[in-house]
Amino acid sequence: MTKRLPHLALILLSIGLVACTVPETAPASGVSQVFPGEPKPDVFNRAFGMTESPDGTLRLYARERDDSTGLYLQQKRDDGSWSAPRKLAFEEDLRMLPPVEDREPRRDYKTTVTMPAFDPITGNLLFSTNAPLPGEEGLSDQNIWLAEWDGETFVNHRPLPDTINTGALESSPAMDEEGRLYFNSNRRGYGHDIYVATRDAQSGGYTVELLPDPINSVRADSHLAVTKDGSTLFFYSHRSPKAGQVDIWAVMRDDEGAFGAPINIGLPVNAERSINYGAGLSGDETIFYFSRDGLLMQVPYQKVADAIADQSRPPVPQED
Repeated sequence: MTKRLPHLALILLSIGLVACTVPETAPASGVSQVFPGEPKPDVFNRAFGMTESPDGTLRLYARERDDSTGLYLQQKRDDGSWSAPRKLAFEEDLRMLPPVEDREPRRDYKTTVTMPAFDPITGNLLFSTNAPLPGEEGLSDQNIWLAEWDGETFVNHRPLPDTINTGALESSPAMDEEGRLYFNSNRRGYGHDIYVATRDAQSGGYTVELLPDPINSVRADSHLAVTKDGSTLFFYSHRSPKAGQVDIWAVMRDDEGAFGAPINIGLPVNAERSINYGAGLSGDETIFYFSRDGLLMQVPYQKVADAIADQSRPPVPQED
């Protein structure tokens, strides 16, 4: 059966969300547009999921245009500035992968490539795509793939193993320095939940676990980003309490490595009446990227960490 992953725009439209105007800069909060002066997007044209390579020399993000989504790349120049974004030719690269054995040829479909993330250990790129898996050329599924940087572009595209890509909708990868792969899946048959896959150093196989309650909600929890040390996992959620129409949440590990309860990270990221999603981090983890109503935004990560710390503090008892 052919499975399709609805674009974020369609999900938001289905619950009647309407984007609001976003200022180019907000000096008091430290939030600013990644691309100042960029025209205000609409529900079918938006950017999200900005991330950087571990060494901070590459920057990628996803841009949705109508019913297709692709990845855009920037490279850091010697003076520290970023090159103009260029769209990667992943759609053509994936379409050119040869069919397996006597399978039918790949049918005509619009390839979606989205949700970039880097493996902090190898520097390989992880991404989600609806390109058919090898051997399933008649189907359009959503799976997690990886590709390698050759100094000019990404090559050797290949899907992760079937313990990750199960035939359900798998997307939104994020990996920490322990090799733990976090991703989103609807393999339970409802909702879009967050899973973690741990790789065995000897066999190379993955053990996959659903993150414990109350991290997952009954609705979609997706657009993942994780700090390199794995201590903080970010995701967007429709759950309450919320400041915007969709907010970014965080969940932290304690000293024993167990996750606590999710926390709405609040301001300056989650603005009222806005669609706040698509978290990401710079290579040195000094910048927090996110999308607000489809515009790519940035804020010093320390402001986000401070906001999380404020949310985590127990309330001060009031004197009678």
